[in-house]
Amino acid sequence: MSMRQTLWALLLLTVGDGCAMAQASDIGQLQVQASQEKQAEWKSLDAPAYMAMKAPANPAAMALTLDACEKKFSPVMDAEHAAPSPPVFEPAWLGKSRSLMRQREPDQAMQLLLKMVREDAKNTLVWREMARILDSIGRRETALGAWEQVLALSPNDVEATTGMGLDYVASKKFQDAVAKLFLSRRLWLTVEPTNARLKMQIATSAGLGLALRELNYAQAAATCFHEASQFEMALIQNLAPEEKAVRSQTKEFLRFAGECEAAIGQWDLAAESFTLALAGVDALDATSLPPVVWALTCSGRPAQARQLIMSALATTTSPGQAGAPNAVAWLAKNGFSEPIEGLLQEATRNGVSMDAGNVGRSNACAQTVMAARCVLACGTAGAADFIFASAPQVLNDPIAMREFVELHALHKGVEDVVQLALAQVQTHPMSAARWAAALRAVPMSAEQLRALIQISPTKYPMQDASIHDATRALLQAWFDLCGFDSLLALHTIMPFIESQDDIGSAARIVALKALAIEQDLAEISHIASLCDATSTDESVALSVVFQECEETEKAIEWAEKAIALDKKSAQAWMARAAIDTYLALDQSSDRTYEQRKEAAIEARNSLERALNFAPDNRMAARKFLEVAAPDHAIAPDEDAMEIVKSSASAQVQREYRREKALSSQRKNQSEAALESLRLLFIEDPCDAIVGQALLSASADLGRLPETEKFLDALVLSHRAAAELGEVDASCKARQGRLLEVVDILKSACAADPESDALVRGCVRSLVAAGNKSEAWNVMMNASKRVRYASGRSQLERIEFAMSIDPHAAAAELRSLCADKNMTKLQRKSAVLLAHQLPKNIDDRLALQSALAKPLLDDAKVQPMYVAYAMLDQGLEDALALAQKHARAWPLPNTIEAAQLLADEGMFMRAEYLLNAVGMLSKDKNKAKLFRAELACIIAKGNVKKAIMRLTHERESNQFRIKDPRVTSAAEDLAELGNIFLLASDSVAAQECFQAAIDLSPDLSSAMNNLAWLRMERNDIDLVTVDLVKRALAATPDDPSTLDTAGWLAYRQGKLLDTPAQIGALSLLHESLQIAGNRASVESMDHYADALFQVGRTDESLKLWRLIAQQGVNTSSRENTISAFELVQQKEWGIRVWSGDEFYNHNDGAAILRAKNKLKAISQGAAPDVAEMDFAQDLPTAQSTPSPASDTLRIMEPSTTPEGVK
Repeated sequence: MSMRQTLWALLLLTVGDGCAMAQASDIGQLQVQASQEKQAEWKSLDAPAYMAMKAPANPAAMALTLDACEKKFSPVMDAEHAAPSPPVFEPAWLGKSRSLMRQREPDQAMQLLLKMVREDAKNTLVWREMARILDSIGRRETALGAWEQVLALSPNDVEATTGMGLDYVASKKFQDAVAKLFLSRRLWLTVEPTNARLKMQIATSAGLGLALRELNYAQAAATCFHEASQFEMALIQNLAPEEKAVRSQTKEFLRFAGECEAAIGQWDLAAESFTLALAGVDALDATSLPPVVWALTCSGRPAQARQLIMSALATTTSPGQAGAPNAVAWLAKNGFSEPIEGLLQEATRNGVSMDAGNVGRSNACAQTVMAARCVLACGTAGAADFIFASAPQVLNDPIAMREFVELHALHKGVEDVVQLALAQVQTHPMSAARWAAALRAVPMSAEQLRALIQISPTKYPMQDASIHDATRALLQAWFDLCGFDSLLALHTIMPFIESQDDIGSAARIVALKALAIEQDLAEISHIASLCDATSTDESVALSVVFQECEETEKAIEWAEKAIALDKKSAQAWMARAAIDTYLALDQSSDRTYEQRKEAAIEARNSLERALNFAPDNRMAARKFLEVAAPDHAIAPDEDAMEIVKSSASAQVQREYRREKALSSQRKNQSEAALESLRLLFIEDPCDAIVGQALLSASADLGRLPETEKFLDALVLSHRAAAELGEVDASCKARQGRLLEVVDILKSACAADPESDALVRGCVRSLVAAGNKSEAWNVMMNASKRVRYASGRSQLERIEFAMSIDPHAAAAELRSLCADKNMTKLQRKSAVLLAHQLPKNIDDRLALQSALAKPLLDDAKVQPMYVAYAMLDQGLEDALALAQKHARAWPLPNTIEAAQLLADEGMFMRAEYLLNAVGMLSKDKNKAKLFRAELACIIAKGNVKKAIMRLTHERESNQFRIKDPRVTSAAEDLAELGNIFLLASDSVAAQECFQAAIDLSPDLSSAMNNLAWLRMERNDIDLVTVDLVKRALAATPDDPSTLDTAGWLAYRQGKLLDTPAQIGALSLLHESLQIAGNRASVESMDHYADALFQVGRTDESLKLWRLIAQQGVNTSSRENTISAFELVQQKEWGIRVWSGDEFYNHNDGAAILRAKNKLKAISQGAAPDVAEMDFAQDLPTAQSTPSPASDTLRIMEPSTTPEGVK
């Protein structure tokens, strides 16, 4: 008997043997009932709803064996042997590359490997390592190219063959994948057996199985998955104990095999595979038990399926226990659950009795909740009544509560559920949130449910009419809030917030929850004045709402007050944790890394306390995992998952399942995560994070159409679940059907005009679709509550108006200038919106300044808001603001603020801000801030101030423009002149170059540039000639100097060489030859003019056409401007000079001249070449000719700005 058959027999024996919750007589009864069941067409029964099964395709293909598939896709060839293994030694470059990967520096590692490839393109080891890195960072398509290079150099390299096959699978090129992986599967058999070989065989078989499954070869795929599981089990036997725990793929392979076997009707084999997969999971796995029940039932063994469920509920460690409710639900849907309902009820009673014996425990344990959920899953009319009467504490579990409400509504109607909810809220006001969330899951629209809450006749006695109205308002407000209708919730609850009883307290809490979304500080302050100073819950609500408004100090005050009132309040510790999480993640503050890390640890500690004080609180567990889960959190704790997993609460244990599924999706293990995510979303269709993860996993696997069908079916039974509707709409939008989403939202808006969330969603979707006018009409036709809302809703309204009616947006922003109740967060948003106003709004700058000024009172004000405040001030006032509020801010923040001012053309204000911050900064930051300050001074053309400030910084702070190269004062002045040239200020540049030469008469760059500027001003005299001669003597191979000398010779009419002097043609030709592909179009134009003057018209025409072509090529202009801005940002930290002006003044002018010359020639006229206006005697006939044109290698002109002549 094989190992697989042995395990299968043992598992069935276990199932049939003992069930602590079902007596032998009960099992006998089940068997009798099973024998009486009709032999229904079990084989046609659908799989459990969460299973992502592929639709059956070609039956003949699905039944094809693995050998037959191999013959079809990859026939066996002669002499198939794996290439020899690469050497085991590790060259230095390989060690360095792997070290960089360990440091998470893949780009640097790739640069190193690319360098090695350039040195030796036939180095197989380099290509292999490159492919491995590309695979590890998810660049599969590029990795394919690297693997191809390996195979080209080493045919039948088994790792490369496998790597290519797996990359083809990831790229959804399944036929290519199958061919490669069949070959790989054969090649591995020729390699010496090792653990490394086993691992690669696992990957090969699993990848081949996935590819075959996608091609609908189900039988062959199942064989591959079984093969992979056998390799996995063999590997585990060889591993050390600490390594075994990491290997958890066997159950996934067996599950995939079972699905393939089920697809072709091999139900006995499918039941075997699913059962073996079930044996490898823990009690918290919810996806492994239902497939076994499905396969057993379809193979004619429903009684065995029921026994398996009862066995799973027997102990807390039973594999797959969390899947029992879904398994029972599947049986109930298909008519096989009735025999075990009584057993499940008995198990629930026993669990409740045991829980009651646990001192201090008010909620049901996980095992009891599972049994109760199984009772509800039976779906009978008496199941809901039984739970409400015999195990009401089970309803503290939100999933059980939702299932109870759904079942109650199914058999007694939604109206009866609403009446029951009102009665419970009347008695326990704090239960309103749970009941409202559960009501969102019933198959009725939000508008209809809202109407039922408002007018449903009372079935249960109430104390008096006023409380009755308050109860309805409380339940409806929470119901609206669950659907993100915060304005509607506020409108409903506000009349009841002043009451000082329990209902009033609950009313204030829900109002604060709504205000946490709306962020209306005036209303928050009003409710805060009404709150009970002794209420922990109200203090917590105030802390949360202030934190949402980023009023952190007030949030801390109320959180600490809540903790002081009740040190064991989980909600209070969660509020404190939310504050610390914000402080840990806030990058806009000046908090150090150590301070942020400390805040993250404090958040984790607070959430641990919350879990200790409320072990049944699922939100505490969820937040704890968000902060502490090892793979992605801000304060990772290796034990975090185990802490949650070991909980006795079903809802907390579910958070373990949830985080595990989300983690798998984040790690790109979408195949393994998909079914878990679907099941989680079925259980809680209001979990938007799970919904979005489900979409991402589906997109990764190419299964968005299947997921859309799944979501559409879910929407039909949960019409009021806002998050579910959002995920469904997002699924359609991801498939390029945004207009369909718009139509759905418009219809929903028309059906429920009271919903402010639907209005916002409709407007946003219309704007995204480009229908701005229609979006504005929707906003203007919304209820007054939406149109005139303040707080966050007003800012959203302004944002919508910005692209449709900017003047209306500006009018609303003016009204905000005098609003003292805006939160800091809202004020910051308002400033940003004002900055986005078009420039034709006259008071645009004044609005930004007025809105920003109150932010300056914050001790931790950021430089951006100081810059906004400076926009509408006189220069003296702007200087005073900069000096008063400057801090030693981080360099990027300061530069960003100065850039804001520079973009408005306010260079002096930018200079003031940079100078004020620079005075308080140290070391490199100080130098970088001065560079930006100097750029602003130059942009204003103030040469004297620039020289003075440069001299002062050199003397006081050892500043050097060419830092870290040590430069002389003369070299710095020359560089300053170059910068003025960048700014197109030739007068200031000439002054700087002259000052540099005065200090250092032999400075070639300054001589060259000064000579050029003098020539531009027609100052061609002995001074200019002397400057050119000395510059050329100092740097005879510099293209710029050669061009200057050549152009001087041209202007003097000295075109050809003479015994006494080199002519313009030779000098200009040499300049272009040395410059190569960095030659400027201006230098090319100079040479073309010279060629034309000596009668070489064809050659000059070629050059002019090449220059003119740059004007046709728009990317050339864009590249030049982009490079110019990049140079500014890199060298000076700030962009203060116009890229367009730079281009027009340099390349653009040369291109225009070339076009005009070509146009003149085409019209039969003489081209307007530069005049030789300083010519004396023309060269004589014995002059030496310039080099022939065919010796000139004409290159594409440079698009990189040189910044100087």
